[in-house]
Amino acid sequence: MPSNPDAPSSPGGAAGDGVPHPQARGRNNGFDLLRFVAASAVIFGHAHPLTGHRTPEWLGSHIGTIAVKIFFVTSGFLVARSWLAEPRLMPFIVKRFLRIMPGLILVVVFSALVVGPLATSLSLGDYFASSAMLTYLKNILLFPVFMLPGVFVDNTYPVAVNGSLWSLPAEVVMYVLTPLLLGYQARKAAVLVWLATIAGVFLSLYLVRMHPPATPTMIWGTGVTTVLEPAPFFLIGMIFAVHRLDTMARPLASLVMVLMAARWLSHPVVGEAVLLVLLPYAVISFGALRLAFLDPIFKRGDVSYGIYLYGFVVQQMVVHVLGNGRSPMFNFIVSFPIAVALAMASWVLVERPALAMKGRVQRFAGASWARLASFRANREGRP
Repeated sequence: MPSNPDAPSSPGGAAGDGVPHPQARGRNNGFDLLRFVAASAVIFGHAHPLTGHRTPEWLGSHIGTIAVKIFFVTSGFLVARSWLAEPRLMPFIVKRFLRIMPGLILVVVFSALVVGPLATSLSLGDYFASSAMLTYLKNILLFPVFMLPGVFVDNTYPVAVNGSLWSLPAEVVMYVLTPLLLGYQARKAAVLVWLATIAGVFLSLYLVRMHPPATPTMIWGTGVTTVLEPAPFFLIGMIFAVHRLDTMARPLASLVMVLMAARWLSHPVVGEAVLLVLLPYAVISFGALRLAFLDPIFKRGDVSYGIYLYGFVVQQMVVHVLGNGRSPMFNFIVSFPIAVALAMASWVLVERPALAMKGRVQRFAGASWARLASFRANREGRP
């Protein structure tokens, strides 16, 4: 499965951004709507290559790629605000872990133990005896593996079980960078974020758009360029949080600027540079909106991450069951409600209960860290 996000691709990862700052839920729920729309756009975008059709483009990029970048801008903004509101490492790690890992573990196990046996061309004995089935579980450790033994081998887009998982390692890399950049006094943190953003933009344009390497450098199963593609959007989202630029955002103005710049967005380098400026501004502008009429929908929880996680595997299962040759719109219409239902189940049964354990996990992790520090201090103090 290629890591190029213009192939059937994720959000990012990115849909699994950290627990929002309190202001992000209840006051400006435009971010909830944006994430839902982006997750839906990922499924719509994937419906095309998974049925043998060309992926539609919007703003100079494949629609799924735009959705991933929306996720990364949103995540960069909300995760940075979460750190700024509570700049302590252990709570930050716990919140990030509980937001991304329970849902990931569930979808990986579901794919291996439910989808795999139903869709494999092998006997159940051969399927479970295959080392490839266990290898697939490495996705839980953020090592992307896209194959299960004998699964989806006759699909139009063969073999790939869940192409959306490629973006999660990139998302976690950005989580790691967040305290490294923001864990200083305000002025120094702002300088570091700007330097990281400038470097990220340059490396992304040069290595992804202008001179992509013939053989990508891989670290723990993920190509460096795979991280560089969405990383600047996360970092620019951080800039909006650090300088509180969301107070200057104007939805209508951002939309007009995006439409006016559309003629330049088809150029692979210039278009990406323009998108790096305009898309974050548009995302933050719409995300900062207070949409009271959406409260009854989004107050029940955030299912965008689950939609993102389950969309691809559901779409492949629809092709497997109903056959090749269907239209992209047919695949989307059939797959989307199933993905939403699985996402809701994931939220109710796993993700929400995991987030409710945040306080207990933080206390346990803090106590364990304190005991370890005490043990090391006592050991080093021995003659």
